[in-house]
Amino acid sequence: RSRGRSHVDEIWLSHGDYDHMSAAAELIRAYAVPRVITSTEFDDHVAENPSNEALLETIRDRRVSMQQFHRNAHVSVGKGVTLDVLWPPENARLDSNNTGLVLKLTYARRTILFPADIQQPALAALLRLPDALRCDVLIAPHHGSSEPGTAAFLRAADPLYIVSSNDRTLSQKQRQFDRIARDRPHFRTHQCGAVTIEIDRNGGVNVKPFIPPPP
Repeated sequence: RSRGRSHVDEIWLSHGDYDHMSAAAELIRAYAVPRVITSTEFDDHVAENPSNEALLETIRDRRVSMQQFHRNAHVSVGKGVTLDVLWPPENARLDSNNTGLVLKLTYARRTILFPADIQQPALAALLRLPDALRCDVLIAPHHGSSEPGTAAFLRAADPLYIVSSNDRTLSQKQRQFDRIARDRPHFRTHQCGAVTIEIDRNGGVNVKPFIPPPP
């Protein structure tokens, strides 16, 4: 609203955990969103969370189109921006975190990797095709938490910048992730506030924290 926006074209939901989709129904009502996109495994986990049921009811009531993607989908979202779906495969039979959409955004030959809340089972599977993980900016998996495959995942992704969305108290796994990622610029939201990632048409990448991180 502060930027004069009155419409949202579509909402992509990585998976059905509350902290990843709690505002979706309100956004649909406020901005007349015509499309919601999830993974093909999203419906399998609806019963695990009453908020999912409420969201699906809003989608039905508002006649919102619902599309579902799985691995190997390639989607153009306009103006030179594309999304490649790296995960999940069809019939993954894993929990909600490990069937979240893993997306690779490309614009002006620059890439941002969005791995949702994937943990060790999905990390291990994705590491079988390490070249697909290479990116300029990595949104850290599972709020910047460490798994046995995290070090290998970071080597494969080889990001210029890492951004982690997390609350104020870091877990043991998050502190371990920080140790693994210590040689790369890493922006955590509990220190930096909102983090804005900009890619210009010439391929320049700029990561701007609302609060500058300590030296």
